[in-house]
Amino acid sequence: MHRGKLVFSLAFPVLVLFAITAWKAANVMIGKKIILPVVAFDPRDLLSGHYLTYRIQYKYENPEFCSLQYGEILDTSEPGVLDDYDDKVYACLYKSDKNSKDYITRLDFDRENDKSCEAIITGYCDRNEFRAENLEKFFIPEEEGLKLEKAIRKGRGEIVISVMKNGSAVVNELLIDGKSWKYLENDETGD
Repeated sequence: MHRGKLVFSLAFPVLVLFAITAWKAANVMIGKKIILPVVAFDPRDLLSGHYLTYRIQYKYENPEFCSLQYGEILDTSEPGVLDDYDDKVYACLYKSDKNSKDYITRLDFDRENDKSCEAIITGYCDRNEFRAENLEKFFIPEEEGLKLEKAIRKGRGEIVISVMKNGSAVVNELLIDGKSWKYLENDETGD
């Protein structure tokens, strides 16, 4: 009896960890793949530990959405206006035509069931920009940091994200000039 409890207490955490990992891996594989351009945003903190940080360059249909809402935060509690930074905002990503590589982003407070949306990301407005949790950093090996930082600063970066039906998204890959960052040679940084 005592031995069974010991085996269970050791095996249970391992099984839970395996299940969580399998669930996250399945979400990454099943989610809609979207490629978005990224740029450097703060030269003092682009490389933070083992994470490369950047800003996603959304091409907005309604670029004034977040800035208008931010301007009204302090003096109103009307419906449809942000009360604080925690209000959910939904980004509908769609292409203007089938042959386009670029995704257009339409922001709204309502989760749209619009058929033109190829994916919907849940996020929030941070001053005048849309942000989605955990999309603006990418884990990299320490020795790769400098060359990737230089490439991102030069506007050569894109990310591949996987968007689930519930609106959550994760970064799958960092691309430099349309290829995986793993194929970037030291002499390709443009120096």
